Amino acid sequence: MELRQLRHFVAVAEDMNFSVAAKRVCLSQPALTRSIKNLETDLQTTLFERSPLGALLTASGERFFDYARMILNDCERAGNEIRSFREGIAGPVSIGIGALFATWIGDEVVERSNEQLPGVNLTVIEGFFEDLLGMLRAGRIDFALINFPHANSENDVVMEPLLRLQAQLIAGAGHSLARARRVTARELGKANWVVANQAHSIDVLRQFFAGYELPSPNVLRTNSLSLIKSLVLDRGYVTVISDSVMNREMSRGLVKAVKVSTPVVRRQAGLLYLKNRLNSRAATQVMQIVRDLARER
Repeated sequence: MELRQLRHFVAVAEDMNFSVAAKRVCLSQPALTRSIKNLETDLQTTLFERSPLGALLTASGERFFDYARMILNDCERAGNEIRSFREGIAGPVSIGIGALFATWIGDEVVERSNEQLPGVNLTVIEGFFEDLLGMLRAGRIDFALINFPHANSENDVVMEPLLRLQAQLIAGAGHSLARARRVTARELGKANWVVANQAHSIDVLRQFFAGYELPSPNVLRTNSLSLIKSLVLDRGYVTVISDSVMNREMSRGLVKAVKVSTPVVRRQAGLLYLKNRLNSRAATQVMQIVRDLARER
């Protein structure tokens, strides 16, 4: 198995077409086909099957695709790291970041990294835990700043806790619920709700309304933090979310915590990275910047 074969395989898998992939890797189509056939012989399995939709990965091909991308990304990372020894702390660093942190701490990570590490080129990718974990394993990101699941069942990753988050019921400052001295559960049940499309957000609502022997209200779920903020600020919606997400809006008086007794739901957040992957010097320095900012919080 050779690296060029892996590049050929990944090109076909991504383009789903041998002709298009051949142009991409600067080969004739017969030469690319031979390269894939030789790879399949080495692996003793079929990686692609032809269909009207193009070259589709088999079950073995899908599994091998994850490894091939990881190997190629690690090779690129190794080259960048060796070059950084000559150039100083430099090179690309890819960060995964949860939506909760993009406007609360993420922008400060970028600013401080630019100031302290001018030779580092940052890429920031926003996503939820499961998405970023897959990118981490595939070598597409170096580490992530993310809120952790309640139980860690992942044996190949490190979850380094840095922050403790607490969920609150939040409404726009002009909302009747935000202005009321006392709010009943029935009033909340009639409100328009929007929450992050994650299981723990729904669990908070269920716990709250179950405590009053009331059914959970209808809820709009979304993975867009911008939409949540827009609906709360401008459309009269109510949400349950970490207070850190609305930190700036609360400090400006745009939103308020609804005055009602709710279950205390706390979660840990911090750095997510692979146990056995050697981070570059640049990635290590950016991770330290994240730790410093978290301590300041």
